[in-house]
Amino acid sequence: MLILDDLWEGKVHPGERYIHRGGEYARIHSESVQCLRQLLDSLDTDEKELFDTWHQKSMELTIIDEREIFIRGVRIGAKLLLDMLGDEVPVGEGIQS
Repeated sequence: MLILDDLWEGKVHPGERYIHRGGEYARIHSESVQCLRQLLDSLDTDEKELFDTWHQKSMELTIIDEREIFIRGVRIGAKLLLDMLGDEVPVGEGIQS
């Protein structure tokens, strides 16, 4: 089966995240959670609401960034594939709409 068929049928989910278990990622994540807890404990109610708003906006930006990085990666991969094929497969030839 072609990867495009798998994408169409929902068998491939390019937006899925790989969960890192252990190593440097786990250590930094643990330190980050500890810092976040300390920060939240030091804030009053209004400051916590402001922080929550900032955090939500930051997450929205991260989602946009990750989508753009994914799209760029796919485009680079497609260009790499076309370079590897060279003149063997002219772009647009044999494509049916």
